[in-house]
Amino acid sequence: MNKLNKLYNSISDNELNNQKTTMSLINEHMIMFNNGNLNKGNQSILTILGAKNGQGIKPIIKGIEQLSILTGHRKAIVNKLLLPIADFNELVESENTTTPKKTKAEKKKTKEENKQNVEVDFAEKKSNEAIRKNVVRTTANNIVFPILFLASQDKSNYSFNDNKVKIKIKNLSDEVVKAVFGFNKKNADVNSMNCNLALLTKLAKADLFSIKLRQKTEEVIETENLEDVVEDTTKSEYSTDKAENIVKNINAMLTYLDKNEGFDYILQVQNHISNLENYGYETKNIVEALRKQTNNSVNKDLYGCWVADNSIKLNAKTMEELRKQFNSKFKVAI
Repeated sequence: MNKLNKLYNSISDNELNNQKTTMSLINEHMIMFNNGNLNKGNQSILTILGAKNGQGIKPIIKGIEQLSILTGHRKAIVNKLLLPIADFNELVESENTTTPKKTKAEKKKTKEENKQNVEVDFAEKKSNEAIRKNVVRTTANNIVFPILFLASQDKSNYSFNDNKVKIKIKNLSDEVVKAVFGFNKKNADVNSMNCNLALLTKLAKADLFSIKLRQKTEEVIETENLEDVVEDTTKSEYSTDKAENIVKNINAMLTYLDKNEGFDYILQVQNHISNLENYGYETKNIVEALRKQTNNSVNKDLYGCWVADNSIKLNAKTMEELRKQFNSKFKVAI
């Protein structure tokens, strides 16, 4: 075996071992769930989803047709349950994070004052830590749907053995069995199927997701990947190169929304920009001098490069709400 072949095989073997470890994580979570211990304070899978019991999980998830709602449930389970239980509170995403305002003195600090004594392996250690944290959080994200699927089943319908889970197919629909395992269960003399992590994940999504979401499997994966990229980007250190790349991608995404007439979502971005604390502080500073100079007789507002006179802010989240509020405020005849 040549060296390159050996190295590639070691990577593939490591990935298989990681999948086995992840299956052990799922097994441990299911033991806790079945013993009534998969909770943190008053938070549990059932309270987060609003389900009365395990059997109530599937109708709730299957009734979801919007990716944003599904992703919100998954995030809540990861942030409020899985990571805190495993003592990874530092990886939990805060729902309300605000950057404290810098004082003028802090803003005027010179580069010399901000210099640090950097160790030779400082960057390497920081990178390794970022990789470790990303793997932990990604793993937590990846096990949510397999856990929800197993939690929706009676515990007699599955069993773990040697980093695999054996699933009884009697409660699975013909369509799901055909899609995941590739055979018609009516014509097969088999009661159970073994699943590794990849198969269990596929089975969970096939059984739990609505038809609408199942038809958009690639979109689900794309959304999850995009989430991870955004999270990794915004948690790492700021740089002008990264900022330029973020702007380039945001512009591309906004153009995508515009072409697909996702106007409600563009409006949400505009609303978010207007509520940015530090950016708002800087733009107000630009017009403040004119206001003071004219003893408040001239008031202007900046919206990007657009100047508005004594603007009135409407509080809408959709284009329909915006149209109604505007018409009502300015008495537009319809």
